[in-house]
Amino acid sequence: MDKQELDKNLIYLLDKYYFDENRKNYLINEVKNSKNPIAKYILHEMKKDSVKVDNELDGRLIKEIFFHFG
Repeated sequence: MDKQELDKNLIYLLDKYYFDENRKNYLINEVKNSKNPIAKYILHEMKKDSVKVDNELDGRLIKEIFFHFG
């Protein structure tokens, strides 16, 4: 998984699981504007915000992101 694919996957997760538009837009902008992968930061923020992943495929995606960038 390269940075472009990582960013696409992080934005997908943020768009799907965040309902607070301000928080979602802030985190998506962080992903888009970062020159380096920030997967660890985004996953930490999702955990801190008590985001509940309700889909097995999304859970696997998070595990894959953590494996490559965590």
